[in-house]
Amino acid sequence: MFRLLETIRIEDGRLLNLPYHEERVNRSLHSLYCKRELPGLEKIIEIPGLCMTGIFKCRFLYSDKRFSVSFLTYSKRSITSIFLVEDPGIKYELKYADRSELNKLLPENKPGAEIIITRGGMLTDTSYTNIALERNGKWLTPEPPLLEGTQRALLIDQAFSMNQ
Repeated sequence: MFRLLETIRIEDGRLLNLPYHEERVNRSLHSLYCKRELPGLEKIIEIPGLCMTGIFKCRFLYSDKRFSVSFLTYSKRSITSIFLVEDPGIKYELKYADRSELNKLLPENKPGAEIIITRGGMLTDTSYTNIALERNGKWLTPEPPLLEGTQRALLIDQAFSMNQ
């Protein structure tokens, strides 16, 4: 069984934000299995010819002993409504393949619905993404989020390096 998932954006045959994905994979393996690092994901993931033009998702499912790689055409989600959901006990610090804890929070019979999960009245994440809000020209993101996303980490690093 694969316990963990990494979803990597592919644009025109290139895996994006790879160092951030590799860091999260290695941190997750260490956290769950006390296992040392995998070889670089670029050595494991062979991008098929069909993914050389356009935007795709690479689904990297893994555990301590094995992994599986698949590719999907990227399709943008259509969100039509957003709901606040308080769940003080939710934990999702690793990107698990089993999203049932998150999915149970989604409203039933509401296609296009998304949720913003709060703990103790504080914003954390949506069911699918980290949150970044602009206020007075500055970007803010919850600390701590439910999951330390790779794009969130990249943007924080870019903002930090611009402020130096």
